Amino acid sequence: MSSSSLLVAPGTYQLKRNALRPSSNRVRALRRAAHPKRELACTCSSPKEQPLAATARRQLMLAAGGLLVAPSSQISAFAAESSAFKSVVDDQLAYSFEYPVILEGGGSLKWYTSRKPERYASAAPLSADARQRIVTELLDFSGPFILSVVVGPIPSILEDKPSSEWDPEDLAYTVLAEKSTGRVTTGQRVTLNAVEDARTQVIDGTRYWTYEHLAQGSPNEKEPSNKETYRHALAVTAQRGDYLYTLNMVAPEARWEEVGPAYAQAQASFRLMEPSKKFQPPEKDPWKFW
Repeated sequence: MSSSSLLVAPGTYQLKRNALRPSSNRVRALRRAAHPKRELACTCSSPKEQPLAATARRQLMLAAGGLLVAPSSQISAFAAESSAFKSVVDDQLAYSFEYPVILEGGGSLKWYTSRKPERYASAAPLSADARQRIVTELLDFSGPFILSVVVGPIPSILEDKPSSEWDPEDLAYTVLAEKSTGRVTTGQRVTLNAVEDARTQVIDGTRYWTYEHLAQGSPNEKEPSNKETYRHALAVTAQRGDYLYTLNMVAPEARWEEVGPAYAQAQASFRLMEPSKKFQPPEKDPWKFW
């Protein structure tokens, strides 16, 4: 597999891992700026974290974890019975997920389909090398909130280990770096996100990696005078063959408490389905854009 999309310095796996990550100072700055009143809980969380915030956060992640290990039939049944969620089922790439339309606090999300589910070959690329491609995308302009599924080949940096041995945080940084435009002086691609709460779970024989990430954004029409805006996201990645499928859900940090629990349920609902006759594998004519 070509490694042109992700340039890394030769050396050990540990060196490759570090090449993908933002500096520790940048990670701390992101967390402190977006959460001036508390430290974000993560796999390396500080013991000084406020107890109440940490407890609430653990409860949310445990709830999401409980949904993640539930059988897919139970999650589908829940979604079918609840008007708070709608579903996307794509037979071309054989995946499905639920997404929120009504929030716990009584608010609603009005999603617009900016990209209908489509095969990998005709999907919009995220970068010039066209490896990572958006196969479906939903937008709610009130946030803005963004929900997308991205498919791409396994980065070569992960190929020196079987997927069962991939560290969840390494996987998260690698996936985010693959679609990042950030570069260091050597020309290496680096993610500009801070990753936290990364974990892995096997469900019905398929391994899923779930993670939370935070990045600094640009001012938008909702916050035109704020030079420091932040985006908060939940994501889940699954492997099928030589490709990774990632559901990513993004919201402004200022709206995170409002949508975070619903995003956690959507994250837990993501599944790779048994391929049907309509299935078109990503490796089939990957450069045939018509």
